[in-house]
Amino acid sequence: MNFRTITSSIELKYGFTESDIDKQLSQINTQIEIIKNNYKNVKTNRISIIFNESLSITHLPSLINTLNYLKLNCASRNIRWFSLSLNSSQFEDIDSISEIVTTIIRKISNLFIHLIVDDKSQKIFDEYSRTIIKVSRLSESGFDNFRLGISDGKTRNTPFFPFSNFDNPLTYSIGLETLEELINQIYNKDSSDYSANLKDFQEILVENLKSIDNYLTRNSIIKFNGIDASLAPIPRTNQSIGLLYELLGVHTLGNLGSLSVTSKLTNIIKEAFKISNAKSVGFNGVMFSPLEDDWLARQSYSNVLSPESLMLYSSVCGCGIDMLPLPGDIFLETISCLLCDVISLSQKLNKPLGVRLLLIPGKSSNEKTSFNHDFLSDMKILKINDSILPNLKF
Repeated sequence: MNFRTITSSIELKYGFTESDIDKQLSQINTQIEIIKNNYKNVKTNRISIIFNESLSITHLPSLINTLNYLKLNCASRNIRWFSLSLNSSQFEDIDSISEIVTTIIRKISNLFIHLIVDDKSQKIFDEYSRTIIKVSRLSESGFDNFRLGISDGKTRNTPFFPFSNFDNPLTYSIGLETLEELINQIYNKDSSDYSANLKDFQEILVENLKSIDNYLTRNSIIKFNGIDASLAPIPRTNQSIGLLYELLGVHTLGNLGSLSVTSKLTNIIKEAFKISNAKSVGFNGVMFSPLEDDWLARQSYSNVLSPESLMLYSSVCGCGIDMLPLPGDIFLETISCLLCDVISLSQKLNKPLGVRLLLIPGKSSNEKTSFNHDFLSDMKILKINDSILPNLKF
C-alpha cells in the first residue's frame, strides 16, 4: 500500500530562532529518508505545527514571519503542505479570531489551519462560523476554506489535514492509501461474494499494518505515533468512496443501506488494527469528502446526499462534515448549528470528527462549483436549511 503522507510535528514559539526550526526539520528529514529507503511510494511529506502561545493582532506579524521562514525551508525539503493547530483559548480576544485566521491563510499559501473548540460556547461557534464566511470571500471560487478545518481536538496525531493535531514535537504519523486496494479486491473478483472480498482486503491490511508498524518501530529516530488507514478518496482516480459503495450495491451514497455499509467498513479497519497490534491514530474509517471524490461529486445531482445524512454516517464512522460545498449566502447562525452538532456528536461518541465547509460566494444551492485545482472535483452546491442555536449552554 502506498503512503499517502508522512506527517511530522515540530514546535514553534515566538522566541525561536531559525536555527531552532532548522534543527527540528533536519531530524524530520533524516527520518523521512530512512522511511523512503524501505518504502518508495510516498506521495507527500507534511509538517504539523505545535504552537501553544497566546495569539493577538499584535503578535500576528511575528508569527507570520516565522511561518514564512518555515514555508521556504519546507519547500527546499520537498514538503508541500504544513498545518497549524490553534485552540480557541489561545486567542486573547475572541472577536479577533476571524481577522487573525483570514490574514494567516491569505499570507501563507500552503498552510492549513485547524481551529479547535475547547469552549462549547455560542460565542466561539459564532466566531468560528464568521471565520469560515470571511475566508470564503478571499477568492471568487471560495477555494480557501479547503485549508481550514474545525474540530474539538480528538483528532489526535492524525496525519490528515486540516485536522492534524499532534501532542508532542518531533513525532510522526503515517497515512496509508487503502481505498485503491479495497476497490481492486471487489472489482477484480466475484462481486457477488462481498463478504469474502472484504475479508481478503482485511487480511491484506493486517499484513501491511504489521509490516509497517514493525519496521517503523525499529527504525525511528523520532517517535512513531502510528497509522491512519482511513478509506480516503483521491480526485481524478478510481480511489472513490462513491465508486466503492456502487460496487457494494449502494448505487448512490445517501440511499438506505449507506449507514450499514459504513459501519461494516469501519469495523473491518478497526479489527485489522486489533489483529495486527499496530499503533492506530486519527480517524481510521470512511472519509466522505465529496469535493475530493469524483463519484460523489457526480452523485450530488441526484439530490440524495445532504449535510444531515453525512452527519448520520459520522456516528458509525467518517470524518464528520468534510469538503462540502454550500451556498455563499448561508447564515452565520446555520453554520454555528452545524459546528455545534458535529462537536456534540464527537464528544458524545468520543470519536474524532471535524468540519470543513466550502462556501461558494455568489452561488446558491443547485448551482455548480468552479474550481481549477488538482485536489478538487466540481459538483452541485448542496442545500442546507436555515437554523438557529437555542439559548443553551452546550
